[in-house]
Amino acid sequence: MVSKAHFLAGVLALVACSSSARAADEANDPDAILRAATDLVKNAKSFTAEMDLEVKVGLPGLEHGKSAHYEVAAERPNRFLILRTDGDLGGTVASDGEKMVQYMSELRQYTEGEAPKSLDEFSTSVQGMMLVDGGMGGFMMALLSDDPMERLTGQVTSSEYIGIETFEGSECHHLKFIAKEWDYDIWVTTGDQPIIRRILPDVSKQLGEEEKELGYTVQISFRTKNWEFDPQLAEETFAFTPPASAELVESFTPNMPGPVEPPVVTVNPLIGQPAPTFALVKLDGDEAFSLKDAIGKQVIVLDFWATWCPPCVAGLPQLAEVAADFKGKPVGVYAVNLQEDVETIQKFLKDREIEINVLRDPEASVAEKYDVSGIPQTVLIGLDGRVHVVHVGLPNDLKGELTESINALLNREDLAAKELAKQDRPQTEPTEQDSEAEPASDEPANDEKSAADEQPAETP
Repeated sequence: MVSKAHFLAGVLALVACSSSARAADEANDPDAILRAATDLVKNAKSFTAEMDLEVKVGLPGLEHGKSAHYEVAAERPNRFLILRTDGDLGGTVASDGEKMVQYMSELRQYTEGEAPKSLDEFSTSVQGMMLVDGGMGGFMMALLSDDPMERLTGQVTSSEYIGIETFEGSECHHLKFIAKEWDYDIWVTTGDQPIIRRILPDVSKQLGEEEKELGYTVQISFRTKNWEFDPQLAEETFAFTPPASAELVESFTPNMPGPVEPPVVTVNPLIGQPAPTFALVKLDGDEAFSLKDAIGKQVIVLDFWATWCPPCVAGLPQLAEVAADFKGKPVGVYAVNLQEDVETIQKFLKDREIEINVLRDPEASVAEKYDVSGIPQTVLIGLDGRVHVVHVGLPNDLKGELTESINALLNREDLAAKELAKQDRPQTEPTEQDSEAEPASDEPANDEKSAADEQPAETP
């Protein structure tokens, strides 16, 4: 016979074991661990930290690497300093709550404007993301948002607890998050104050099988340290004065754009507007392509790319297939290469057996006209001479989307109007004066200076 005392003892033991099991499960729950770390940042009225970003992309022996070290200070609602103290990736941004200054040391240029209303507003700024981390990762911007957890895991389909590991002297939980287009390994410190110390994204899902076989890699590393939460920050913390030699500009001169991952489809300001005209030398150097001469005769596809950009490399064969499918029809497909020499481009196309019309934009002057901040960027121009579609990044089915859009434009469907209707923006119709504009010169641009200095078509 079991006594009442023994029975109660057994119940208490069972409850204790169940509680321990639940505690163990919660301790090993990757979502709960990451949320605790992001809530620490989210709920802080102010914080300071140091952050490092490293990026390396390319084929073996042809990798391009960049890095940056940032000192970060932030105070809600809208005061912050993201100071790049070392490296060659991104720039510096400072907001004192009223004015925001953005500075690019490589260009010796800076801009001034009204401060964003909140850290979250800045964190969703495309220009801010491109400036702070070159468009690679966006992890720092995610930590500035109102919901860092959502920004980091919004597309996650599953997660896994890997175990306890030591990173740079800190005992950390190693977590893994699986998403459709990205996977993340994240290290969060153990103890009462969980801190995100390291994020390693795996972007191999963005690459095609050919790129994987060739050994094409994209390596991104984001690290943080020396966090302090709710410190008292003096007003001068957020003051930043660009060097006296820096030039105040309305917008930055384009530098080499970084690849954009994951793909983004955006309502670009150019949509519905007359396409900016240009003339660029073709890869063989024998003649120049003039957009003004082609308008009204062809649906034009411009794809801005570079050999070192993995999403560009993955999309180029699809672009070539589209060009082949529409051969003999009033469609012109042009791959606009940014700032690479003839030999590099020719070797790349030969090694991959890709046949496509390539235009060279050696000074990125045409990229500037088309607001290219990340590549690949694909622009579709209709027979009416207006920009109808802008894709930034590599869609899951580039060939399918381009084919559908090109057929629509050949049928003179107004894709721009449909896109603008979503945002209730006015569009510009071409005028008779535009259609009678004098054609651009057919003189080829040389390697040092392209003929891309023509003025954009006038807006009626």
